[in-house]
Amino acid sequence: MALGLLSKDEGVHGTTPGHVNFSSNLQPSVGHGLECDIHDRSLPLPVQGSSPTCGKILQHATKQVELFRKTMGSNICVFKVGVTSDPAVRFLDYRAKNFTSMWIVHTSNDLGLIHMLEASLVLQFHHCVGCRNAPNTGGEGGMSRMAPPYYVYVTGGRADQFKRVG
Repeated sequence: MALGLLSKDEGVHGTTPGHVNFSSNLQPSVGHGLECDIHDRSLPLPVQGSSPTCGKILQHATKQVELFRKTMGSNICVFKVGVTSDPAVRFLDYRAKNFTSMWIVHTSNDLGLIHMLEASLVLQFHHCVGCRNAPNTGGEGGMSRMAPPYYVYVTGGRADQFKRVG
């Protein structure tokens, strides 16, 4: 079975419903037989000439992380917030650690905004049961070598599954 992608839960620019055009080949030749469960939950692109405020972006991203945890089961959810320029390839790494789902919570070409959003989400959620982010981290990644767009995501799995998560 090839890698499958993804559920488009809310609109994103330049995409058709149910599909996001990530830069990577979504059917890599790794042959793991895994099916990706990646959902794009980022804000839809605004009307030309306007953009969401930082407050609205943070509010939306926070709500998505909370909903992710609730969907997984807040008390048994093992999760991590991160950034990437290639969600499909990044999720393959997490699948090897038995993470089962990834939600894209924001997409932007602005690396500074992406790093600040990641750091803010880590600050908000590092104390929660199951969070694998260390306190006072986020925003220090080597993304400057990567081409935009950039993605902030939450990924995780249930601690009560057969295999250890994380």
